[in-house]
Amino acid sequence: MSDLSIAIVTAAAALAGSAVTGLFGVRGAYRQAEAAREAGRLQAGAAWKAAQETSASAWAAAREQADAQLEVVRQTQRDQAAAALRQVRRTAYVAFLSRIDQAQQANRTWAENPTSTPARQARDAALAALHEPLNVVQLEGPSEVVAAAEAMKDSLHHPQPAATFQQARAEFFTQAQHALHPRPDTA
Repeated sequence: MSDLSIAIVTAAAALAGSAVTGLFGVRGAYRQAEAAREAGRLQAGAAWKAAQETSASAWAAAREQADAQLEVVRQTQRDQAAAALRQVRRTAYVAFLSRIDQAQQANRTWAENPTSTPARQARDAALAALHEPLNVVQLEGPSEVVAAAEAMKDSLHHPQPAATFQQARAEFFTQAQHALHPRPDTA
């Protein structure tokens, strides 16, 4: 073979080798591009799923926080309502105690001088003045305080009103204090 033939065969072999190498290079690049595209798709899917989970977690956390804040508001309203009820009851109990003390004093004065018309009239007026504060106590309750208040009023008509009145008064105070300052486990 001549040098020219060798050169042509060598050139043809180099061209064929380059073509095969190029073909393999293009195929490798195509496979690499496909793999990169698949990796990108998987990465995007993972990022999307992570974003969804993060969003769901954030939503759940926000919902829990809102629920907790709502419960705080509800508890505050319950506490304020209980405080308002205690204040109304305290006012009713004080008004009743004031009037019943006046009635008891008038009753004692009349008992010391049963023939005195002014003493009897003062007693009758004091007993009549008990109706309104007793009605308020009956409205505000609770039933244990109402029963104690009624027992106090009834004690004024007892044959020995002073002793009976003091017992009824002590019971009224006990019941009123329980109503105004309930233990946490009974509130």
